[in-house]
Amino acid sequence: MIRETVPSELFDRYGALWGPLRDDAEAASTIQRNERITVVIGNPPHREQAEGQGGWIEKGSPGRGAPPLDAFGLRGAAGVYENKLKSLCTYFWRWATHKVFDQHDDHRHGVVCFVSTGGFIRGAGFQGMRSYLRHTCTEGWVIDLTPETKRPPVNSRFFPGVQQELAIAIFVRRQGERRDELAPVHYAAVHGTRHDKEEQLHNLHINGPGWRRSRPAEFAPFTPASQSGWDAFPALTDLMPWHKPGIKPNRNWVISPSKTLLQRRWNLLIQERDPATKQALFKETGDRTLDKEALQIPGHPHPPTLLRDEQNPCPTPVRIARRAFDRQWLIPDGRVIDRSRPELWQASVDGQLFAVEQHTQRLKTGPALLFTALIPDMHYFNGNGGRVLPLLHTDRTPNIAPGLLHHLANSYGLQEVLAEDLLAYIAAVTAHPSFAERYADDLNSLGVRIPLTAASDLWHEGVSLGHHILWASTFGTRCINPSAGRPAGSSNWWRRLHPEITYAREVAPATLPSTITYDAGNEHLIIEGGVFTGVTPRMRNYTTGGRNVLDSWLGYRSNRATGKVTSELDRERSEGWAAEWSRELVEILAVLSHLTSLEPQQAGLLNRIIVAPLIDVAELTRRRILPVPEHSEHGHTGPASDFLPGMESADGQLPGPVEPLTPPNDPPGAAPPGRHSPVRPGPRTRQPRRRS
Repeated sequence: MIRETVPSELFDRYGALWGPLRDDAEAASTIQRNERITVVIGNPPHREQAEGQGGWIEKGSPGRGAPPLDAFGLRGAAGVYENKLKSLCTYFWRWATHKVFDQHDDHRHGVVCFVSTGGFIRGAGFQGMRSYLRHTCTEGWVIDLTPETKRPPVNSRFFPGVQQELAIAIFVRRQGERRDELAPVHYAAVHGTRHDKEEQLHNLHINGPGWRRSRPAEFAPFTPASQSGWDAFPALTDLMPWHKPGIKPNRNWVISPSKTLLQRRWNLLIQERDPATKQALFKETGDRTLDKEALQIPGHPHPPTLLRDEQNPCPTPVRIARRAFDRQWLIPDGRVIDRSRPELWQASVDGQLFAVEQHTQRLKTGPALLFTALIPDMHYFNGNGGRVLPLLHTDRTPNIAPGLLHHLANSYGLQEVLAEDLLAYIAAVTAHPSFAERYADDLNSLGVRIPLTAASDLWHEGVSLGHHILWASTFGTRCINPSAGRPAGSSNWWRRLHPEITYAREVAPATLPSTITYDAGNEHLIIEGGVFTGVTPRMRNYTTGGRNVLDSWLGYRSNRATGKVTSELDRERSEGWAAEWSRELVEILAVLSHLTSLEPQQAGLLNRIIVAPLIDVAELTRRRILPVPEHSEHGHTGPASDFLPGMESADGQLPGPVEPLTPPNDPPGAAPPGRHSPVRPGPRTRQPRRRS
C-alpha cells in the first residue's frame, strides 16, 4: 500500500529523486484498484481507536454501495464491542478480503494470510468478522501465537515490545466452490518461550496433527470446540442477564488507599493558578476536561460549577472495590471520572452483591468469578478489564433470568429459591482454582458457564458452601449467620475464626515499605520489620487471573508508583504506613485463609456435580427460560435520575474522526459486502445466515 502510506506531495516535492518510487507507487495503486488479486500475505499495522483512518474501506465511496467494513459489523447489534473494528489492523483485513473474495464476481477465489493482532479469534466485537469469514471462505486455519492473551511474559513474545495478542491466520476460498455450510476453521496454539514457540511452528503442517476444529457456529470464537460438555452449560449471562463494565475513571489520582491523600491531591488541583499546569494535573480526556459538564453520580451530586472554577473542599471519598479484595477510596465526583457507570451506583442498594467476571481474557487458574459488596472498578478482577453482574436491580428485583428461580424451586422440590441462593451456588462451583483448571481449554473461548445441578442434595451443598464464599468475599457484610460461623464483619471478626493470623510486630510507620518478604517456614509476611503471622503458602500465592492478590494490595501501599503515571498528582503518595492498613491486611489474610480452606470442598463438589444430572441449555430452552428476553438485559432503574438530559444511558463520548485516506477507484462490478443479521454479544442460539 505504498500509495496510501507515502503522502503524494512528497513525490512532487523531491522531483526526479523520488521518480522511481513514484512510478512504483502508481503501479501499485493501479493493481490495487483494477487487477484481480488472488493472494494477499502481510503483517498489518496495529493501531486501535483509528476511526476515520480507514478511507473507503471504512466510509465507502460514492456510487459503490455500503462501505466494505460493514461486512465485518452487525449493524450495531454487538453494541460498543463493535468499536474494536475501528482499528488499522481490521481495515487491512477488510481490504485484503474485499480484494480477494468480493471485488470481482468472476474472480472470488484466493488466499488471505496475515500475521496480525489476535482479537478476532475470540473477541465479542469481531463476531461479524468471524461470520463473514465462515460464510465467504471454504476453509481457515488460525495459529494463536499468544495463548497467554494480553501482556504475555516478555520471553514468550515473538516481538518483545508487543503486548497485544498475535495470531497467524490463513483463509482460503477455492475456485468454483459454493458451499451452503459454514467453512471449517482449524485452531492451533503455540506455548512456552519464544524459542519453544518457533520450534512448534516449524513442526506444524497444514494437513498434519496439532489442529483442532472450532465450533461450527456463525459467530462463535475460532477457539476449539468443547470436548467437556461446556457448551451445554448455561452462560453466567444467561442466568444473570444484566451486566455493566465497572467504574473507569481514566485517571489514577482520583483513587487511593488513603482518604487524606485524595484530599491533598484535590487541593493541589483546585489551588493551581496556571491554566496549563492545572490542565496537565487534571489529565484531560475526550470525555472529561476542566470546562465540561459531566454526568452526576447518583447519590453523590456535584455542584454545577465547572471544575476549572471549583473552590470547594474535596467531596467525601467513598469506598470501592479497586482490585481483587482491595478496598480503596474514590473521589465521587462525576467531573473527575470518565465513566462512572451511574446504573451501578443506582443499584448499590442494601444487600447488593456484585459478581465480577473476566470475560475478555482466558483464565487458566485461580477463581473463575469474584464477588464484592462494593461497586467494582472496571479492572477489579486482575487489572485488565472485566464486567460486573449485580444480583439486584435498583428496584431490588433480582437480576435473574425470568422464570429461572421458579424452575429451580420445582426441580429441587422447594417452595422457593432465593436469588442469593443461586449466586451462592454459582460461587461454590466457580470460585476456586479447580474449576478454571478443569475448564481451562473451554475458558479460552471467554465467558464463564455454570454446570447447574439437577440434584437437590448437590444444590443444597453448593448453596451452603457458597454462602461462606460470599460472606468471606464481602468481608462479612453479606450472608451473615453467626450460628453458621459467619458473624457480621467487624474489626475483630477474624480473631475467633482465625486465631493464627496476628499482627505480631508493628510496621515502621515513618515511611512507605520498599521491601516485602515471606518466611514460608514460619508462615510470616514481613513488611519493613512488621510481622503478620498465619500466612500459608497458598494464601501468599493466591492469584486472580494471574495477578497475585497480596502483591497487588501491597504495591498500592509501597514506595513504588503503581500503574502508568499520567499526571503529577499520581506521584503524590502517602508519607508513611497508615495504621488502618495493618488492620485491613489482617482482614484480607483472614479472607484468603477462609477461601483457601474451602477449596478442597469446592473441588469435590464440582467433581460430583459434573457426573450427576444437569439442568442444561436445552432444558432451559424447552422451558422457555432461554433465550432470555431482551428487556432482561437492561437495568431496572428507579424513577430518580441525576443524568444530564438525553444522557440516561451514556457513559461518555467517542473520539472524533481524523482525516480519511483517499479512496481508490474500484470497478463498478465490485461485489457488495454480505449482509448480517443483528446479534448481541454472548452465547445465544442464532439463526444461520444465507451465503451470498
